[in-house]
Amino acid sequence: TGEPCCVVCGKRMGRIVECDLCPRAIHLDCLNPPLPRMPRKWVCPACTANQGRKGKGRRSPKKKNKENNTSVRERKDSDAGNKSANESTPSEKPEKKRGKDQEKKKQAAEQSEDMTVCRLILTEMDKHDDGWPFLKPVNFKQFPAYKKYIRQPMDFTTMKNKLRDNQYKTRGDFAADVRLIFNNCQTFNEDDSEVGRAGHNMRKFFEVRWKQLLLTSPSSPSTNSNEEKMEEGGD
Repeated sequence: TGEPCCVVCGKRMGRIVECDLCPRAIHLDCLNPPLPRMPRKWVCPACTANQGRKGKGRRSPKKKNKENNTSVRERKDSDAGNKSANESTPSEKPEKKRGKDQEKKKQAAEQSEDMTVCRLILTEMDKHDDGWPFLKPVNFKQFPAYKKYIRQPMDFTTMKNKLRDNQYKTRGDFAADVRLIFNNCQTFNEDDSEVGRAGHNMRKFFEVRWKQLLLTSPSSPSTNSNEEKMEEGGD
């Protein structure tokens, strides 16, 4: 109810004094010995016995604030100590990250240099007289049956984008996409059609020119031999 109740007799009426440190209340007459008049400040026997150490009842606001301030200072000191320790101790993670970044840049540079012949031959095929059917992706609206026969479309524009984004890991991957273009052309078009003849002419041009570029390429002999094996398999 929020009204003070005597902890001895349990009654609410009468002259009841409340403890300054805890919720306990008691009649003046129920005290032992009884008090003749209402005191200005009163501490119950339990709180009196617990003074000098942490009590179970309520703490004064001043004491509580003091403890909170002490706890905050301790946490700040701890955080400052941890921060200084971290700053004084060199971390290995940034060094590892820098090493990985340098390795990635080196690999990207090597890959870019290794793909120079790919960019060159793609530019030559793009300007070839018979390269016009393969410049852009096939228009599915114009040829709705194309998707039924060709599972993996490919064209010169898509290959340019893949070269730009470093999606080709090896020259063999690039050559596989070139042959995929001509294989798709042979599958979908008649050999004696205009597009079919262009596909056969472009395949012959690519195979001859590709071997020439690989022979003059500054890459390692093992790389060239592996690519020549892939070409023999493609032929």
